Amino acid sequence: MYGFPISLFEAFFIGSSNFLEGYVRTQSENELTIRLRREKDITLRKHSYFPSFKNGQALVLFTRPENTLMSKNSIKNSITGKIINKAYMGSYYRYEVSTSTEDIVQVDVLIIKDPLEINDQVYI
Repeated sequence: MYGFPISLFEAFFIGSSNFLEGYVRTQSENELTIRLRREKDITLRKHSYFPSFKNGQALVLFTRPENTLMSKNSIKNSITGKIINKAYMGSYYRYEVSTSTEDIVQVDVLIIKDPLEINDQVYI
C-alpha cells in the first residue's frame, strides 16, 4: 500500500505524498509522456505495474517526498521550482517547492554539508 498504492485513497491515507495532475499526451511500448499544467511534458518509463492508458486520459502522478529527487543543477525530464519552506526533521530536511506547474511538492533530503535554502531555484 505504501510504495504502490492502487488508488488515490490509499496514497492519501498512508504517509505524505505528492500528486501532479495531467493527462496522457503520447505513449510508446516503453514510455508514457504526460502533459502537466502550464504545458509541461514529462516522460516516464512504463513499468509492469502501470495500468493501461489511452491518449488523452486524465491521470494523477504520485510520488513520496523521500523518493523525489531535487537538485540545483538542471536534470533531464525535470520540473523547475523554487523552495518556499524548509523544515529540519532530524536526519533530513523536508523542503516544500513551488513548481512551474503551479504545484507544491514536498521533497525529503538527507542532511548534507551545504543544505539548500528558501528561494533557491531547483529541479525536481
